[in-house]
Amino acid sequence: MNDHNERIVVYASTRNQYDKMETAAKSLLLNNVVDKVYFLIEDEEYPNKLPSCIETINVEPIVENYFNKNGPNFNSDWSYMTLLRLALYDLLKGHNTVLYLDTDTLTINNISELFTVDLTGYYCAGVVDECIGRVDMHVLRTDLGPDPFALLIRTPYVFGDYFNAGVMLFNLTALRDGTGKKMVQMINTEPLQYKDQDAINITCRNKILRLPSDYNAAPMTAGTIHPKILHLSKVNNEYNKTLWVSYESMSWSWIEKQMAINRQKEEEAKR
Repeated sequence: MNDHNERIVVYASTRNQYDKMETAAKSLLLNNVVDKVYFLIEDEEYPNKLPSCIETINVEPIVENYFNKNGPNFNSDWSYMTLLRLALYDLLKGHNTVLYLDTDTLTINNISELFTVDLTGYYCAGVVDECIGRVDMHVLRTDLGPDPFALLIRTPYVFGDYFNAGVMLFNLTALRDGTGKKMVQMINTEPLQYKDQDAINITCRNKILRLPSDYNAAPMTAGTIHPKILHLSKVNNEYNKTLWVSYESMSWSWIEKQMAINRQKEEEAKR
C-alpha cells in the first residue's frame, strides 16, 4: 500500500481522558482495518497495554514548540490537546494524509472509503457544522484586504460552509505549503471563539472538501440515516450512553482477535 492510500488515524488526549480515547479507538478498530493509530498523549510511558497498531507520542515536552501557553487560545474550555490537530503536518512528517478523530467519537461502521477520498486541491475534508450560523460579509475588514488575519476575530465568521473539526481528514502534504504554519500562528495571536476549529475554517477556507454527514453524525451536523461515525459531544440520550458503555467494556484482547479476523477477510477479498 502506498503512502497516498495509507489508513492513518490520530487521537489526542490529556491523561485524565485516556480511557475515553481508548473507547473511541476500540470502536474504530473493531469495525475497520487501519494501518496505524496514533495516540498523542502527556506521558513518556502509556499506562495501559495497547495493540501493536497503536503508537503513542508524548507531546507534552514539545507543545511549546508550536503553541504559546500564554496565548489567547491555549487555556480555555477546550483541552489544549485539540490544538495539536493544527500541527499534524509537522508532527507526522512521514505521512501524507491522516484522519483526525475527537475522543468523543464512535466509529460504528466501516469507513474504508474515507481513506480513498481524493484531496487534490484541498487542505482537508470535513462535515458542515449546522449549529454555527453564517454571518454577513461585513465582518471582513475590507480596508485590510483578503488576508484571513484581517477578520474581526471575535465572531463566528463563515465564508459559505463552516466545518466541524471533530472528524477531519487532513491533506498533510498540502498543509506543508505554509498553511499549517499559518493555522498555528493564528492560534497564537488571535482570540478565536471556536479555537482551532476557527483556525482551520479561516485559514483553509474554500479548500475544505465537504463530506457526507454520515462521517460526523451529531446534533451540530445535518442528520443522517446511516451514520458511520457518531460524534457524542454533550449528547446524553440513553442509546448513545448504552452504545458507549458497550465499546468501553470490550477488552483489548477481544478487539485484537476481531482485528485479525477483519484483516484476514480483507486479504481474502483481494484474491
